[in-house]
Amino acid sequence: CWGNDEWGQCAVPAGLADIVAISAGFGHTVALTSTGEVVAWGLDADGQCATPKDLEPTNSIASGSHHTIAVLADGRIRSWGRNDDRQCDAPAALGVVEEIATGNLHSMAILEGGSVRCWGNNEYGQCNVPPDLGPATAIAGGVEHSLALMPDGTVRCWGIADVCAGTDALSDVVQIAAGGWHSCAIRSDGSVVCWGRNFSGQCDVPADLG
Repeated sequence: CWGNDEWGQCAVPAGLADIVAISAGFGHTVALTSTGEVVAWGLDADGQCATPKDLEPTNSIASGSHHTIAVLADGRIRSWGRNDDRQCDAPAALGVVEEIATGNLHSMAILEGGSVRCWGNNEYGQCNVPPDLGPATAIAGGVEHSLALMPDGTVRCWGIADVCAGTDALSDVVQIAAGGWHSCAIRSDGSVVCWGRNFSGQCDVPADLG
């Protein structure tokens, strides 16, 4: 790990090995080992690093700004950390979860069959999944927006309008990611496109990239 280490979020625990997934929150880092163990370190003011002692073997992880989510082997989820916007309170009878993602203060899931659910902070509609959204293949969450990748390579966005502007024009997308107020996608030809707020050049893809 590298970068700001004010809360020890870059201080990888000694002996940590066989990592198959990693996720970074505002001030904490979460890793998943090959045996399904979840290890977290860094800022723990809201309990986001307090991995439940009874946590069962885990398939995937995601970290929001101050919360952490794990998908268990049977498709259930466990969440811990800050919950003032109910970002840790998954809807009842959620069903089998296949993929998770987190925004700043909201959480997302793809369920068995491809449907998308969101919960948590909804100040800008980032949890208002479009009613006509079909099965999704991937999801991503920003501070105030949410993304879904569709089987046909298009991308849907909901939440704060100016951050979502331009999403509908995308095609041939195979991977998506969301930053605070911007998003990026990889197309099938390997090219990268980014859109949203560009106050720090985060959408200026280098001309000589790949």
